[in-house]
Amino acid sequence: MSATVTGAVNAIGDVRDLEDVLRTVRASTGHTGPVIVGTEERLVAEGVAYWAGPRSLPLWLPPEMSGFMTRSNARYRRSGGRLRPLDETVERVVADERERGVDRERRAGLTRTEERALLDAFAR
Repeated sequence: MSATVTGAVNAIGDVRDLEDVLRTVRASTGHTGPVIVGTEERLVAEGVAYWAGPRSLPLWLPPEMSGFMTRSNARYRRSGGRLRPLDETVERVVADERERGVDRERRAGLTRTEERALLDAFAR
């Protein structure tokens, strides 16, 4: 980044379709199983929370938080900032998750048991 830039900048990635992100994650993890799509109504009915905390799904925000997805990295880019390719970022995250243990206790997300129960409920 240029030394002449002062203040905060959003060093976030470019806008991507969720399908593209999930396809990249699947490739990185070797997932070849089916993709199960759940509607917002069904997820809420099954007790799944938005974004963070117990029983939550990351990357899922309530509709009233649409502003979250309008952030721009234009100032970061103009200042000389460069973004790592999505597939490289995902590879690093997956490697870190595996190193730390994918079954470790977490403060957010679905446990493996909760995830399996949710997928079973969607299959019915």
